Amino acid sequence: MHTVFIAFALAITLCLTAWAYRHAGCMAAILAFVVTILCFDFLEQYVLSVSKWLDARQAEKAIQAEQKRAKKEAEKKEAEERRQKAAAFAEAQRVQAEKKRIQEAKDEKIRSFALKDAPNVWAVYQSLQSEIVIQNGKIEELRKTLEAFGKDPWRDVDFRRICALRDDMIRLRKALRTKLEDAYIASRKYEASPSRKDYQELHKKALEDGILEADAAEAKFKEMRLNK
Repeated sequence: MHTVFIAFALAITLCLTAWAYRHAGCMAAILAFVVTILCFDFLEQYVLSVSKWLDARQAEKAIQAEQKRAKKEAEKKEAEERRQKAAAFAEAQRVQAEKKRIQEAKDEKIRSFALKDAPNVWAVYQSLQSEIVIQNGKIEELRKTLEAFGKDPWRDVDFRRICALRDDMIRLRKALRTKLEDAYIASRKYEASPSRKDYQELHKKALEDGILEADAAEAKFKEMRLNK
């Protein structure tokens, strides 16, 4: 495009120069040539500056469009990450709620069984449970007190001894819980098993039915052989 502009400017310059020379002489032609050249040079510079401005503007728009696209992609990615986190949190909550429901159902079965068949053990278990909660509160209060006075609780012999006693209660509670669960499972097995009398009757009936079926089959086979 620049070459076309130069050719056009040169043609205009020559035409104006020739016209000035024909009508006003040599000096007028020279002056017309110089003025025309200066005008077209100014016009060329102006066109070039406008062209550069347009290119810069276009480049700026392209950069802005790219930034907008990148921002949109980042927002989309961030929204997807938030959605995934929300879904993962909801799933974790659901799993936790399901585990809690199962644990509560199991606790209720153990509680009902213990109250009926092992009330003394259940009373001890409940007492341990309550005492552990109380001890946890006292230990936490003691820990804060020691730290407030610049002491390291875990370097304090009495603090560690109290924690050890609490841990012994926790182990004892777990042992009682295990025994209660074992007893509950044993009771369910007992309920699921037939009594010895029922078993003997069922076994006898099964044998008798089997003998009758065998006799019937043998009689039928003999009859078929005789009629052959």
